[in-house]
Amino acid sequence: MRTLIIALIAFMIVVAIWFVVMDYMNDSINELISIDNQVNEYVVKEDWDAALDTLDYFTERWNTHQSIYHLFLDQDNIMEVTYAISEAKIFIQYQDAPSSLGRLAFIKDQLHFLHRNELVSLENIF
Repeated sequence: MRTLIIALIAFMIVVAIWFVVMDYMNDSINELISIDNQVNEYVVKEDWDAALDTLDYFTERWNTHQSIYHLFLDQDNIMEVTYAISEAKIFIQYQDAPSSLGRLAFIKDQLHFLHRNELVSLENIF
């Protein structure tokens, strides 16, 4: 009986940690998507200085969250986002709107994928 109680407590601790991590992931990814949308708007308006400054802020926030993401998420997907951010920065520096918008859309899609991939759903279980 004592073993069952210990197992249930351990299970409840794991589930509680998972809920905290999912809440953090939801908030942080929504923040990053919001910043990505701002960069996107600046690129469409061809306000390159504002786009670069906002992308630098995005990169700073990404690096802050990335240290936590490495503990829970697929490393390949994290590295794809990091690589895409570097590409987007280069495209913005060269004022290449189509390529910048493409990389920003890819970043946004990858962020959505990172979030969806961690949700509890039949698709993720089977």
